[in-house]
Amino acid sequence: MESSSSSTFEPKIFLKPLNEEEVVEYLRKYGEKARLIAGGTGIYEIARRGLISGVEVLIDITGLRLSYIKKERDLLKIGACTTMSKMMLLSSSPSMSPSLFSEDSPLAAIGDALSVIQPLQVKNVATIGGAICTALPFFDLPVALLSLDSIAEISPTRREKVENLLTGYFNIDLKEGEFLREILIPLPDGYASSSFLKFAITGDDWALLNCGCAISLNESQRISSVSLVYGGGVGEKPRRAIKTQDALKGLYSLDEESIKRVFETWLHEDLETISDSRASAEYRMELAKVLGRRAVIKSAERASRRMRVQKKN
Repeated sequence: MESSSSSTFEPKIFLKPLNEEEVVEYLRKYGEKARLIAGGTGIYEIARRGLISGVEVLIDITGLRLSYIKKERDLLKIGACTTMSKMMLLSSSPSMSPSLFSEDSPLAAIGDALSVIQPLQVKNVATIGGAICTALPFFDLPVALLSLDSIAEISPTRREKVENLLTGYFNIDLKEGEFLREILIPLPDGYASSSFLKFAITGDDWALLNCGCAISLNESQRISSVSLVYGGGVGEKPRRAIKTQDALKGLYSLDEESIKRVFETWLHEDLETISDSRASAEYRMELAKVLGRRAVIKSAERASRRMRVQKKN
């Protein structure tokens, strides 16, 4: 069934623009008949489901030099064409010391997410921009990015929270002529850290459920801010657990029983999990409570370790 659907995807024109102005021009000229590609893994997922049979033009943006990681003041900038493997490589280069996505970094959730994305062949070609723009709630990297309040730099002239771009399955809120060129991640100061957890049936499977969490602690090791985002079987796009976030604020970060009670009390008001052939909605809800609790505790432990190191220094 999938092969017959994908056979209707027969692009007639392949373009490789030399600059961003040409990309915008092509997008405006061909409209809904055009799709951007870089690694190509995202468009494969859409094509094999028969969702882009009307696409006739592929625009390859790999020539735009959008593969990089840069630190500028309080932001980390990642070009949309940066592959996941290159993200891991660049983040641990000597110029980025200490490592950007290690367990000792406030952006540890990204490192966690990259480590569970399989197989390696996909990671070598799949890009951060493609992971976002494919708009599948089962993907791992976007959930980690959302938990870190990442921002999309959209060419030609717009910035938007990545969270607001994702509108549903395979749908992203880009206007005519727009495309994602860069992802901006705020670099938190103080006693902050993050984590990402995933549960899947096999090592290279999409998530039954995943969770990204970012936390800041005050001097008393109480939670001063928390960002909690779920993906997987939670609907058409990742979901932020707003009431659960609010209830966690002020708790002592090592009080696991109180953290557990928050998830038992509030999470069902934030999430509506789904049933499918792999798991029931009820099972996913219980899984969400466990993953969320563990992600909060893991993030808090990392933030507490950063606190000890900073005070020692």
